[in-house]
Amino acid sequence: EDLNMKLFPAISLAVLSQIILSCASTPKINDTSSSTVDPVAAKDFKFKTIPAKFSGGMADYKFNNVSYKARWARCVLKPGVPFVAYFHGSDKATEGDAFCSDWTAQVLLKNGFNVVAVNRPSFAGSTGNDDMAGPQSVAASLAGIKMAVGIDPVAGFWGFDTGVIAASFSAKSHPNLKWLLLGNGFYDLEITERSTKSDAIRAAIQKQKISEGDSALEKRSIAWDAAGIPKLVAIYHAKADDVAPANQAEAFNDQLRTAQSKVFIDEFEGGGHDIPWQAHYQIVDKALKNLKQ
Repeated sequence: EDLNMKLFPAISLAVLSQIILSCASTPKINDTSSSTVDPVAAKDFKFKTIPAKFSGGMADYKFNNVSYKARWARCVLKPGVPFVAYFHGSDKATEGDAFCSDWTAQVLLKNGFNVVAVNRPSFAGSTGNDDMAGPQSVAASLAGIKMAVGIDPVAGFWGFDTGVIAASFSAKSHPNLKWLLLGNGFYDLEITERSTKSDAIRAAIQKQKISEGDSALEKRSIAWDAAGIPKLVAIYHAKADDVAPANQAEAFNDQLRTAQSKVFIDEFEGGGHDIPWQAHYQIVDKALKNLKQ
């Protein structure tokens, strides 16, 4: 009995230490409430325009020993403020100085960031062929960001639709990145190919497989190897998205949590793959507030 009494404090201390360590390593999620998209109410949403200085240009880079150009645009709130890079989807490239007044730049400016965006190959002035946000898109994005930002800090990458692919893989080559924001994205093209309801997406996947073989899936499926991306990630995905199936986003979320990443997820109701911009602004604004905490 005396021996048990002597051991008890030591055992208790060990157990307590394990509990403390466990709590310290468990991601603490501040806001995981799901948003609801109301297309009718969204039409009444307005935001105050934040002024920013626009500049743009072309970045030269090589891919497979061939020279290309990537068109970039940036919106500067004030010098020295960290940048966020926006990675566009299949149908929303940047078009000149109008970019700074677009909601995609404005929601970032509102949250205190400078903004940079790079058009992927074949989009709005960038040369090359559309590779479904694959390796050449990553090369173009990194070249454009480097030229546009210089030595200024980059806080995060935000990708939407196929832009999630380029944002995620680009993050692997940007070690000082603090976070990723990913919306209605493609994380596992094998699952996507089986279950997407979009003929266009299925055709795009088939096109890359014909060009690159089955490795095309691996090069565009961040869920297959997420090593090297930031440990802070926010995901928003429509439960009813039948273009980028929600189940592969949920599986990616589970994978990140298992790897002890801190993940915010907003599985929103009432919307599909294409989100009314007004509702999209509010969903992203909420995610950015979580990421800045």
